Amino acid sequence: MQLWRFVRFEVETGCGFPLEITEIHRFSERDPAAFATYWAERRALTKAMPCAAVIRPEGSQEAGS
Repeated sequence: MQLWRFVRFEVETGCGFPLEITEIHRFSERDPAAFATYWAERRALTKAMPCAAVIRPEGSQEAGS
């Protein structure tokens, strides 16, 4: 039941965002230094919770890691 709540929250939250996460990843390619903290935090989250790494756009800093 907890997993269901988590997934539901993620879907509802994601659908409410004005930007798709892949758009943020594209922005990060333009200015890697400005997004260094984002990528570091994302790597830490992915390491702690592998199921959180669902979206890995081709060419992103995480691809293949």
